[in-house]
Amino acid sequence: MIATKILIAEDHSVIRDGMKTILRERKDWAVVGEAKDGMEAVQMYCELRPDILVIDIAMPAKDGMEVAAEILDTSPTAGIVMLSKYDNEEYIGRSLKLGVQGFVIKSDSNDELVHAIDQVLQRKIFFSTRAQRSILHEYTESKRKERVDKVHVTRRELEIIGWLVKGFTSRQIALQLSISTRTVETHRLNLLKKLGVHNSMELVKKAQELGLINRNSPRAL
Repeated sequence: MIATKILIAEDHSVIRDGMKTILRERKDWAVVGEAKDGMEAVQMYCELRPDILVIDIAMPAKDGMEVAAEILDTSPTAGIVMLSKYDNEEYIGRSLKLGVQGFVIKSDSNDELVHAIDQVLQRKIFFSTRAQRSILHEYTESKRKERVDKVHVTRRELEIIGWLVKGFTSRQIALQLSISTRTVETHRLNLLKKLGVHNSMELVKKAQELGLINRNSPRAL
């Protein structure tokens, strides 16, 4: 039986040793090389042609992203599992765009790394639980921003939302802004229509969802 060849690219020897210990528990896997920087990782990949490259993003000479881009440019089906100290949304997004199939946070359990390699060997995409949460957060944030961009709220309406959050009545808001109660009610009714809600309580909740509350230096949209 031919063992699965794994190349580790990590500049910290302690972490490399830890990964080797974990990976060698699988009798059908063999760590065939260890790269200490990005340049060496590319060179060793070309020489050894491993089934899997496990690489840290933060590498000297060339970072993990640069290495992955270079390898995938010439070997689009290369099996790469990216390691990161942080669940950084930008790193995760860039990895996906590059075509990296696996992404694991260093503080994740050992099982996550093993599972990631197993899945990538099967040509499946595996991003650890924390990485998936980060992706989901980025997606929901982008959708929220899209919704906000579609809502045209004036500076005065933002001020009124701020007072409604504090529980002020239309009359109290009118006193705070030195305008008539009728004007406040007109703004409030316009907001209900714009946000597609039916009362002030729903308005406040919707404004919170859209991030319209506590904006710094609100400007007319």
